[in-house]
Amino acid sequence: MSPRRSTSSRPFPRRPPRGLEKLREQVRALEGWGAQDPRKDAAAMSLGVSDMDSRLPWGGLPRGALHEIFAADVNDTGAATGFCAALAALFLKSRPGLVLWCEDARTLDAGGLYAPGLARFGLAPEQLVAVRVTRDADVLWAMEEGLRAGGLAAVIGELNGISLTASRRLQLAAEEGRVAAMLLRPCNAAPPPSAAVTRWRIAARPDAREKENKEPGLGAAGWRAEMFRCRGGGGHAWEVEWRDETGGFTLAAAFRDGPALPRPSRMAG
Repeated sequence: MSPRRSTSSRPFPRRPPRGLEKLREQVRALEGWGAQDPRKDAAAMSLGVSDMDSRLPWGGLPRGALHEIFAADVNDTGAATGFCAALAALFLKSRPGLVLWCEDARTLDAGGLYAPGLARFGLAPEQLVAVRVTRDADVLWAMEEGLRAGGLAAVIGELNGISLTASRRLQLAAEEGRVAAMLLRPCNAAPPPSAAVTRWRIAARPDAREKENKEPGLGAAGWRAEMFRCRGGGGHAWEVEWRDETGGFTLAAAFRDGPALPRPSRMAG
């Protein structure tokens, strides 16, 4: 029993003090979210795999947000490009429009975009607007203009490097236009800080890569997808495949049967 009996009749506050909410808004603005609460206001696109969606605070990959996709190795640039195209196709399926792809062949050193390869993931040539540039500054300008223009399902940019300030500008533009922004990046073992809401490291699944080497053009589309940073969530890795018949992701058979990958223990938010 308490040694004192309270005589106060004041109820406990039911909402955070205005000062605390104002501080939260300032933190979100510094992170590149403006004044909005991303968990409440950012519409999400389901990845089609419940285990992936459940590990994202929004129940899927949020639109109106910046996502970074890195090649895990110098030999994985094609895999990262395919994964990026697959995400764009899913965004396109959930919001009809066009996809703006700002291409710089020097960034990935993997040649130009290949229309039949993109079409495999449901990204048809008539749904794609390709812009070829030679400088990172031009990629950033084109992406920001596309994000603010409206009418697009997704905006993709190939970049060698980007400053924290520039990534915040892209995040704010994506938020304003409610359009998904994706940065396709070359291999970088220790990427610098970024305002991106999620950051991914993509590698070709070993069995898919081996089959493709033996039978060029016939290998299964499969990835080891590591989400090494997620704002407000933890990191995780999956082995996924692309199903042509459904036009979406599915967990690889070996991964469905058991935990084939170690679960990261550190928080990535």
